Amino acid sequence: PAERLAVGLGRYFDFVEERAAGLAALVRGGPANRSGEVGEIVDGVRHRLLGLVMRLLRVEEPVPVLRITLRSWIASVETAALDWLEHRDVDRRVVERILVDHMVATLGVAAGHDPRVVPLLENLVSEHTL
Repeated sequence: PAERLAVGLGRYFDFVEERAAGLAALVRGGPANRSGEVGEIVDGVRHRLLGLVMRLLRVEEPVPVLRITLRSWIASVETAALDWLEHRDVDRRVVERILVDHMVATLGVAAGHDPRVVPLLENLVSEHTL
């Protein structure tokens, strides 16, 4: 799962890099952009990312703690991608690895709050070292 997560992040960053200006404008838009068609597009991308991560972790329906954790992680990925686009002072692959490590750490916190997350963390950590 950690390697698949890294591959998925690579594809996401490819997408981000190919659509840098438009994506930054969509995501950074103010509250007015959060409604209507633009808001639907942004929410749709986030929902799709959540689905992809859940499939990667082999989760059909996340328990609430996991759902919150995954949505928070996706927000972090989005923020990291925007920062990388703006500054490009850290190698992209390093940013992607940081985000994999971030997922491991975040699932560790979630597992401390809900033991049902522990098997997901163990599966991810079994092939990943911080």
